[in-house]
Amino acid sequence: MQNNDLIKYDVQDVESFSIAAPEGKRFFTCIGGSKNFQMFLADKNLSRSEFMKCYENEIDESLRPVYEDGDIIITQDASIAMPGLYIVATKKKYRTFNEMPLELYSKCLQYVFKIGNFIKKNGYVDDFYSYYEEHLYKPASTHFWVLPIHNILRDRYRLNITIFSFDVWEYQKKFKFKEYKKTILELNEKVKKYLGEKYELQ
Repeated sequence: MQNNDLIKYDVQDVESFSIAAPEGKRFFTCIGGSKNFQMFLADKNLSRSEFMKCYENEIDESLRPVYEDGDIIITQDASIAMPGLYIVATKKKYRTFNEMPLELYSKCLQYVFKIGNFIKKNGYVDDFYSYYEEHLYKPASTHFWVLPIHNILRDRYRLNITIFSFDVWEYQKKFKFKEYKKTILELNEKVKKYLGEKYELQ
């Protein structure tokens, strides 16, 4: 399906998608659409955050920012339908965290902890981990995650959800967009309202 210069496909699961991207393009995987995912064909030089900003009117409403200012933008993770899995990304590109001003690094972490503690305190999750990732070349980007821990799923599937275990990937696959969209939207509204309240970062 094509809309202006953007081509997108609705798919049930990413593993079954076999269309190759042409030269200069790549597919961005996003939760949403009539199935579980949408595959967007766009410029390969765009970072994930740049893609989401450029095509914010094309992606699913569940991926709209819950917070944004001049430095950062916070959204539900674009490719995993886990309620409470938020990504804190900087608007300026950095290849590694050591290139980032310390004040900005600290600001990102404080938002991670603020969101994580909010969803835990209010009973939306049992606990949360904080993760970060930096990309040197694919294209360059740095970002942080709030990873919710739901004990019922962890225990049911006997998963060891840590950065040292591949179980974390199995855990994420348990969340299907069609089943969790309503929950994601509801939690997004609560987090958006919370982050919109006036407060001072420490």
